[in-house]
Amino acid sequence: MRTLRRLLIGLVLGLPLLLLGAAWLALDRAPGVDAPFVVSSTDVGRVYALLRQHGPGRNAPGQLRAAVLQERDVELLLAQGAGRLGTEARPRVRFHDRQAWMQLSLALPANPLGTWLNLQAELQQTDKLPQVVGLRAGRLPLPNWLAGWAIGRVLKAKHLEAPGDLALRMVNRVSFAQQLVVVAFAWPDGPVRQTIADTLLPADDQARLRVYTEHLALWQQQQGLVAGQALPLSRALPPLFELAQLRLAQSGAASDNGAPLAIALGSAAQEHRALLLALTLGAGPPGTLVRLVPAAGQWRPLSPYTLTLRGRDDFALHFLVSAVLAAEAGGPLSDAVGLFKEVADSQGGSGFSFNDIAADRAGTRFGVLAAQSPDRLARQLSAALRDEDLLPPVDDLPEFLTAAEFKRRYGGVGAPAYMAMQKDIDQRLDRLVLLAPGTR
Repeated sequence: MRTLRRLLIGLVLGLPLLLLGAAWLALDRAPGVDAPFVVSSTDVGRVYALLRQHGPGRNAPGQLRAAVLQERDVELLLAQGAGRLGTEARPRVRFHDRQAWMQLSLALPANPLGTWLNLQAELQQTDKLPQVVGLRAGRLPLPNWLAGWAIGRVLKAKHLEAPGDLALRMVNRVSFAQQLVVVAFAWPDGPVRQTIADTLLPADDQARLRVYTEHLALWQQQQGLVAGQALPLSRALPPLFELAQLRLAQSGAASDNGAPLAIALGSAAQEHRALLLALTLGAGPPGTLVRLVPAAGQWRPLSPYTLTLRGRDDFALHFLVSAVLAAEAGGPLSDAVGLFKEVADSQGGSGFSFNDIAADRAGTRFGVLAAQSPDRLARQLSAALRDEDLLPPVDDLPEFLTAAEFKRRYGGVGAPAYMAMQKDIDQRLDRLVLLAPGTR
């Protein structure tokens, strides 16, 4: 009995020291991946091409496909996935024959042991999914099985089990080659649209989307808005943000349409993302919402409307799409998507437009505020909101430039003349009280 008591006392006293030592080995003061990860318009173009080639609309359920991904493609997926944790992520991926090496540096809050968690994993190709054959956190070796357990815990904590389950159902085999990975997959049989909807928008997210969509439909009726009427963005935002504040403040009460305010109540950031998505999907072509979420066919219907910003519907959509992307995944991705669209337009579409870029960057700032400083944003929004508070004057900015004209006048993306235009746009945005850097 005395020996057992001593053993227990030793464990109690030694366990904290053991954990402290493990943390000291696992954490580092510098990132293992030196350079910050920056999303470019080229990245977005590559992802866009992959989605067009392998999306469910072009492939029948059950049809086996092979997607060839470059190292940069997988780094982008890792960066955006890790970004859901709310921290800076720096990935590095290297593929070799039947092997893969991955490194991920995650920024941590300030602490005396180290502000970076540097994860390294070595994967070996098998007949199905890859197998982890080496795992390390900083200087601390970890058991290989811990990778699967940790991924499962993170997916559960972030309510991402559905995307993880869909990926496992879809992927048939993963093969590594020099600088490439080949993923053999098939879209699942059955109601594919609903499966994808449940993956992209879990049940709670769909419920929140329904709350704001139906509130918007009710507000349309109360305001006497007719189908197809132009609706200034500054007029549509306040009632949705007011509902978000009401839901957060009075979660146990009943809303004005009889639905409990506590339905799928999320954080302020989640509520803001839901209302921005509801407004964006409602402004899209007829049927957009139902195509994304088939269950929306049973919701209170929205009357078709055209959102405008400073009198232009294209500005409103640029602003909102960028805001949704930024609220969900962070500002850099949103900026890159907007830039990719403008570059693509210059090569055969409507042309490169710097005023569209301004609307994109304004929406990005708004979306970042909605996700990262929701309370401050809600306080600054009011029924007196004006379009001028969301987008500065941009009529003088060049637009509809062909690729040749854009290259001749500005030297291309990243050239000094182009960067000067970007600086001018940012300075205009800085003068807006709502979107100025100090309000983030």
